[in-house]
Amino acid sequence: MATTNLIEEIIVDSSCISWAKYYKYTKRLKLEYANGNKYEYKGIPNWKWRDLYNAESKGDFINKKLKPYYECKKVIY
Repeated sequence: MATTNLIEEIIVDSSCISWAKYYKYTKRLKLEYANGNKYEYKGIPNWKWRDLYNAESKGDFINKKLKPYYECKKVIY
């Protein structure tokens, strides 16, 4: 039986974010920014996650391709 990754997580070398976690089936993206704040974006398609993963500048991608188009809320633990 083949297994499928339901959650993908990356630790990034970025001045904007520390890590990103993508929930494939619920299309949620969680980001931890460099300042420690965590946010969750909803409705992110898999191809948009791949674009973020491959983006040269994570901060530019988030500001131009995610924030203007997707619902976002601050996550408090």
